[in-house]
Amino acid sequence: MPDLTGVRSVGVENVSLDEGRTSAPDYLTEAELIGLMEKNGIGTDASIPVHINNICERNYAHVQSANRTISPSKLGVALVHGYRAPYDSNNNTIDSELVLPTVRANIEENISLIAKGNADYGMVVKHALDQFLAKFRYFTAKIGLMDQLFEASFSQLAQTQSKFLTKCGKCNRFMKYMPLKPPRLYCMNCEETYSLPQNGAIKEYKGITCPLDNFEVVLYSLGPNAKTDTVCPMCYTSPVLDNMKKNSMCSQCPHPTCPRSLASRTLCRCPECDVGTVVLDPSDPPKCHASCNACNFMIVLPSAAHKIELDDACESCGATRLRVDFNKKETPLKDGATLLTACVFCDDTLSPLCSEAHSRLSLRGRGRGRGRGRGRGRGRGHSRGRGRGY
Repeated sequence: MPDLTGVRSVGVENVSLDEGRTSAPDYLTEAELIGLMEKNGIGTDASIPVHINNICERNYAHVQSANRTISPSKLGVALVHGYRAPYDSNNNTIDSELVLPTVRANIEENISLIAKGNADYGMVVKHALDQFLAKFRYFTAKIGLMDQLFEASFSQLAQTQSKFLTKCGKCNRFMKYMPLKPPRLYCMNCEETYSLPQNGAIKEYKGITCPLDNFEVVLYSLGPNAKTDTVCPMCYTSPVLDNMKKNSMCSQCPHPTCPRSLASRTLCRCPECDVGTVVLDPSDPPKCHASCNACNFMIVLPSAAHKIELDDACESCGATRLRVDFNKKETPLKDGATLLTACVFCDDTLSPLCSEAHSRLSLRGRGRGRGRGRGRGRGRGHSRGRGRGY
């Protein structure tokens, strides 16, 4: 390499691309573990062997007789992941301190202070009891998170009827779907569990990934002729966005540009509950719906449609107009036309082709409702009598 002074241009003689893979470090030997325990102030010469023997007797780890390395057991790994796994967008955990050396080291330090006469025995004992009582209460309040991980780690796969379904956004390997309640996805490589909504069917959805975390989304359906939605396992379990609540589906996601988020699928505000938003379901024709993301209100869209997309805002009621492409053989439009862009509430052609329903319930009768919407994104109001519809 020539000596370089100042700003100079240097030609490139050769470029090569080498492929490699890192490997995990070896397990600690018994001697290395003892050294780390002494470094972190855990135990004494007399108590350190007792600590190591305790974790082996409790089946958290095993000492390999051949090389005296200490390897974690399946139970030990599940405990560590369970205590340290974040359960919300703020990365809060059940109690990561319980698998760190700090708690034990603090107790050892306080005992040393008692021996030196610098701390009161009763106060130290009371502080330790209060600390672990608080940890116990917090753990029992969050024990459901630990149960999911233990069930995923120790349940027999034949009993859970698990199957590979979608890819993990962290390691890009397929995760196992476990349908027994509570339904969840389990990544065997990362050893992490992701919650899924209950009381519905979970299916693979086109291999599409979430733009926030690269997890493949799944399709959640309440059944035939019922509302459907897409779900990102990571966002549902531990939301990436600060303004997204836990257990939120894609129709409740505030992402501004994702094609499956609330912003990209909004039809109008819900006329039934006045809280939720009616969004276009991801189901394909002929079973297209628009449903509220907060209640069971649903609009059944024309079954003769080949494709339905959102368009611009309706000038009359503020709801988003639909761009409907009908099948040539079933089109209700005059002269065999197949394309229609119209408001589901205001248009005299499209509105009679739609009907109001409630998810899991029989469809209501068709007809025209009364009243206009109350501002942009709200849509038309509805009568409360018989024949409720459009």
